[in-house]
Parts: sequence; structure tokens; C-alpha cells
Amino acid sequence: MKIRNTLLFILSMYTMTAIGQNPGETKEYQGKVSGKIYSNFNYGLNAENRSTAFELQRAYFGYERQLSEHFFANVKLDVGSPDDISEFSKLRRYAFFKNAGLKYRNGNITAWGGLFDMLQYKVQENFWGYRYLYKSYMDEYKIGPSADLGAGFAYKFSDKFSSDLVISNGEGYSSPQRDETFKTGLGLSYMPVEKLTFRLYYAIFTEEIPQMTISGFAGYNLGDFRIGGEYNLQHNYKFNRNRNR
Repeated sequence: MKIRNTLLFILSMYTMTAIGQNPGETKEYQGKVSGKIYSNFNYGLNAENRSTAFELQRAYFGYERQLSEHFFANVKLDVGSPDDISEFSKLRRYAFFKNAGLKYRNGNITAWGGLFDMLQYKVQENFWGYRYLYKSYMDEYKIGPSADLGAGFAYKFSDKFSSDLVISNGEGYSSPQRDETFKTGLGLSYMPVEKLTFRLYYAIFTEEIPQMTISGFAGYNLGDFRIGGEYNLQHNYKFNRNRNR
């Protein structure tokens, strides 16, 4: 229901943008189709339990379009396996909306709403610039979802310093909102010099026992070689008091 409302919102914004243009304004904005498919072939060396197979791990299909000078819309499908413990889990394929939202950008201000990528480890992934061999720490241990429903705001104070604020459901893009809890995240990014990046992030997930996350990242880009370090701490994991990660 919420994703349907998001798509209707995007459509209505596109209609209002078109109606709001003057008759003489015929500027055409182009859309872009994208796709990524991750597959592999594996051969097991264990003689007792050897498995050999081709695998299709995950696929992304998306479309993004500039609606006007400042408004952008995008939709992206994530086709992959569900996160369960069934032995047949990897044989199933389900399609989820990974992104479906509207973005506004004007100068140093960026605002967005809908189903979008979260920023808790986006800076780190962009810093490395390549796909991880394994999931990043925060993703692997479910410290936060990679995408979620909500709204965000970012402001770039200068070329060196920026901040972002996000309010979301907290359950992730594959789970609907079923309660009245919300997750609020605040991030600060600082680049004192061109190749050096610092990132601080704090999030609180409201509940009777609030779940809080603190993370810090520092990385230096040497071109073909990059080095970085990250620290993550989550209090009251899954709203269990004193269960920390």
C-alpha cells in the first residue's frame, strides 16, 4: 500500500511539473534505464560434500528521470533471494522495490522522499568504489537496512563539510510498516583534504526500549590503493535492553 502511494505521488508530481511549465518551455529531460546482474560459477573442493553449479545471485533493474530543473524520480527493482534459513532459500527469486521515490536538488540543498537508499554506510561504499567481496559490517550483521521508506534532507555547507538527516520506518524495503515506531539518523561527513574522508553517524530507533547506533569511519584514497577503518556500536539490539553489538 505504501509503495503504491509512493508511485502515485511520483506520478502526480510529474503531472504538476508538466502543467506548471509555460507553453514556450519545451525543454525535454531524458530518462535512463539501468541494470546489473550478479552471477557466478562455483566448484566445491570438499570431497565429502562437493557442489558444482552456476548461480544467479541478484539482479537490479531501474529507471530514473529528471522531471524538471530541480526534481528527479527513480524506480529500481531488486530481484534476489529472501533472507530466511530455509535450505531452498537460494532457489527462490522475489522482486522487491529497492527504490521508488522523488528527489529535489537545488544548490546545496537536497531533499527526498519515498523508498530510497539509506545513508548509514553509503559513504563507505562510495569511498571504496567497488562491490564488496562480502557484505559490509553494518549490512552483514543487520545493524540497519540498505533501503527504507521515509524522507531525508541533506545540506552541503562547503566542499569539505556536509550533513544529512533521515526519518524512516526502520524495517527495511522488504518489510512493510506495521507499527508506529520510526528511525531517525543524523550523519556528518568531512573531507579536510581531497583524498581524506571522515564520517560520523548516529541513529535512534524509537520504542519502549530505544535502539541506538553510533558509527565512525575514516578513509584515505591513494588512487589505486585505499585504506580505511570503521567502528560500529549498536545499543539494545532488536530493542533488547543491554544487548549490544
